[in-house]
Amino acid sequence: MIDAPRKPTTPLHSRRRLALIVLILVVILPIVVLSLQYPKLVSAAKRQGDLAMLVEAASSDANARAAKPWRFWYLTWRSDTPSWPVATFLTAEVYRLRGDLGKARKMYRELVVWAAADPYHDKLGGAGLVAAALLRWGQMVDLSSRSGAKDAERLLLIGPPLLEARLVSGMFTTDPIAVGLPQLEGEIRRLFAVVAWRMGRKEEAGNLFFSYLKVGTTSGHSRQEEEILSYLVKEKGVAPEKVALYRGERLVVLGRYGAAALELAAAAKSKDLQVKVEADLNREKLRRIVLRHEPLKLCADSEAVALLTPAIQFATDPDVSQEASMLLATTYVREGCGALYDFQGFKKAMTRLLKEHPRGERADDALNRLAKEYLNLYWQHGNEDDFKKSMQYYDELAQFPGDNHYRDSMRFMPALGHYSHGDPRSLKKSLSLLQQLEKERPSGPLHMACLFWSGRVAEELGDVDSARAYFGHAMEEGPFNYYGIRARMHLNEGGDARRRLDLDHETLAELSSLAQAGAAVSTQLTGKAPYHLRLKDAVPAIYRSALERYYQTRRTFSRKRLCDMDMQELEASGALMPVLLLLSYRLDAKAAAAAPMTAANRIEVAGYIGAQTNDWSAAMDILIEGKSLLGGRALAKEPGWLAVAYPPAFKKSLLKASSEYGLQPELLYSIVRTESAFNPAAWSEAGAVGLFQFLPSTLEQLDSEWHFLAQKDPASLNLYLLDHRKCTSLGGRWMRKLLDKHDGNILFVLIEHNAGEESLEYWKQMWTKRRRLDDYEFMVETIRFEETRSFARGLLTDYWISTALHLF
Repeated sequence: MIDAPRKPTTPLHSRRRLALIVLILVVILPIVVLSLQYPKLVSAAKRQGDLAMLVEAASSDANARAAKPWRFWYLTWRSDTPSWPVATFLTAEVYRLRGDLGKARKMYRELVVWAAADPYHDKLGGAGLVAAALLRWGQMVDLSSRSGAKDAERLLLIGPPLLEARLVSGMFTTDPIAVGLPQLEGEIRRLFAVVAWRMGRKEEAGNLFFSYLKVGTTSGHSRQEEEILSYLVKEKGVAPEKVALYRGERLVVLGRYGAAALELAAAAKSKDLQVKVEADLNREKLRRIVLRHEPLKLCADSEAVALLTPAIQFATDPDVSQEASMLLATTYVREGCGALYDFQGFKKAMTRLLKEHPRGERADDALNRLAKEYLNLYWQHGNEDDFKKSMQYYDELAQFPGDNHYRDSMRFMPALGHYSHGDPRSLKKSLSLLQQLEKERPSGPLHMACLFWSGRVAEELGDVDSARAYFGHAMEEGPFNYYGIRARMHLNEGGDARRRLDLDHETLAELSSLAQAGAAVSTQLTGKAPYHLRLKDAVPAIYRSALERYYQTRRTFSRKRLCDMDMQELEASGALMPVLLLLSYRLDAKAAAAAPMTAANRIEVAGYIGAQTNDWSAAMDILIEGKSLLGGRALAKEPGWLAVAYPPAFKKSLLKASSEYGLQPELLYSIVRTESAFNPAAWSEAGAVGLFQFLPSTLEQLDSEWHFLAQKDPASLNLYLLDHRKCTSLGGRWMRKLLDKHDGNILFVLIEHNAGEESLEYWKQMWTKRRRLDDYEFMVETIRFEETRSFARGLLTDYWISTALHLF
């Protein structure tokens, strides 16, 4: 077969081909390349300005309708740009508000799929806003269409694991300082269950609904949720009251105690014995929370015994039985109640726990409580048999074969016990135990305490050189640590330092000199992680605006905590978007602080957030987390730590209150730093509000004496405490009252402020009997409430450091 002759190419065809090539090379290719690179070439100022406009567009229906979302195309063009997840979520919100649900659903899905792919290879979830995108996408799933069914499959595949990612789960926190939306998690998990049920996947729906019940915040159920419950009860044999048990446990965590009590009472009526005993155990825990400001009502009362005894006897879960035994024991012996009501009852409960669960989860707790209680008996009454019993239990704890959470205190507390005898032989034994602890646990949590008390014991034994060596070591390791500062005072003042609460002149001068050498707060971010770059796009304008709108939300809804508002209420009020943005950016800051995981980077990020946005509570949260991850000593050694950890927050209000009531402003500053971490909207589970964390009931009691409130309804009380000026003034007046009452003794003021008057008086009796009422270091170390002990140490340290920094 002969091929046909090829048609010759004419010059016209060649010119057209050449023109096409030129067009592609000169016009089309540059446009494509430019469009791909444009998001990275846009100036920071334009990007930040457009992001701020997008935030406004997504804030209301009217703004969304007036917006032109196509203008922000470059912000959502490339998913490898740092602010892509924020811009994508905001753009999806604009489309949703405009009624363009198809585009909105596509963008929500795209954001969730991006997060599930672990875009930064750190398993953090990409961005906190992914949580809200999960909810929106799930709400828009349409199972009647083929594409909708595929969407549902995908949602159930990648959604539940994403809820465990740190940046997503961080949106649900119930911490009163960091703030969060636990109701968001509940809405997402219940949505997962309903979607699975509608798809006919009953087993999966039941499991997902159980996970919802453990975190849910609402009591009503939809028709489909009732169907799931019916399936669980009828086909899976789940006790109906188990739902009430789960809900009650969750409501306790959220601080909604009235609703929790009703749910737990319903669960306690169950015919399922295990549900009943767990409900009774939780009812007793709840009762103690509610009455924790009235400790006498919790001592050896019959209601506690009636609730806890069946849990000990019949619980098949050993953890439940042991927990009930621990609660029952503390019912008989309550620290700070003013008396030991039934020590034998306490001992019987603890020894029963040890007999029935010799290597159980709470066995080491039982040994520690017995040892500590006998030691407290010795300090209270001076009976040597009690001291010997205490040492026996500490020895048993040291030889405990199971998990032991008291490896430090099992040496340290006996050392304090021997020290309190005061004779040379006991002092030598005390020093030997401290040296043994330092050898066994050189990096343990009591390392600084061990160094300091080794110095004190050596000082009392007359070994001046050893004492100076121990004090010097403590001072070098922690120059701004409580024990480091006390050690410096001993080097300057000798044994008389134990009788001082204020810094001596030489110690103050030395600390001030060290403080002046520290670096200033950083106002720049040098990190290159996506979270650093995302923060740069938001700070200060978007971040600060979200923070201010969050504070406004707290004032507008002054009768409710954020976690007590449902999602619909937040959205209808316009508060949801700023809260979501604030939470997401705070989580970005924490992620940036961990990339890289160094003290210098963490301090830089915390300082940047605080200085640029005035969100010092977020900065404190970053430092607190760093203390647990890196260790307090590692952070404190960085030059910029002091400037970030002790910022000039609320300076004007604190100065005014201190001047008005004749106080040192450093005292008020230290209380605010400790109580609320500079968060004027802090709202605890117990209902304490504001910078000083006053309870509204306390506010009413003080008003009956001082008559300063115009109104006394709940909303007005909370609104008063949320006003940082009024709150600091009240704090100053309260401190003045306590200082006058205790002749200026700051330690006694702090103890009463934290633990109450009865506890303080009880402990003062003990210190008087031990002839230690002028030994502030011993008193601090032997405060029986661990919370109050930490509070006193931390607040005294803050008081000394803020004085040395000359903040006021």
